[in-house]
Amino acid sequence: MVTIPNTGLHVLDTNATHDLIITPGSDLSADRIFTITTGDAARTLTMTGDATLNQDVSSTGNPALATLNITGPMLSMWVQVEPMMGHKV
Repeated sequence: MVTIPNTGLHVLDTNATHDLIITPGSDLSADRIFTITTGDAARTLTMTGDATLNQDVSSTGNPALATLNITGPMLSMWVQVEPMMGHKV
């Protein structure tokens, strides 16, 4: 076990000119475990902004979107709905 002060774990970038600092973002009420599982393969996680994951967003999960913002050109689409036999629409 290695204990690192809360100033963070400093990991050098690819040419050793800057640090990626991993630091706790809150006061914990108990010891916590953060596990990263790569599935026995090389993985890449790209973040271009702040992210909050508070639900199961896996391929088998059922995440719910509270707000959906769409920017850019609008997409128009016609949807034709036909009644199923014996059902009223």
